[in-house]
Amino acid sequence: MDQPNNADDIRVAAAVRKALVADSSLSTSAQNVKLVAAKGTVTLRGPVKTEEEKARVEAIVKGVAGVTSVQNQLDIKH
Repeated sequence: MDQPNNADDIRVAAAVRKALVADSSLSTSAQNVKLVAAKGTVTLRGPVKTEEEKARVEAIVKGVAGVTSVQNQLDIKH
């Protein structure tokens, strides 16, 4: 799935990325997860280190303006 090219989706995706990068408690892999924003739904994919980090990423994304739901498909890499 690719990022839609409309202004609202691009704005939400950029805001989500900014929020993730701003959280210094997250690992580099968590800050760089693949994300796609489409019509308020953000889909997350990629590796994170722990179940707690997976939950933290989801909580951060849910707190971004314009996000109505999160599809958390993150994998935990031990």
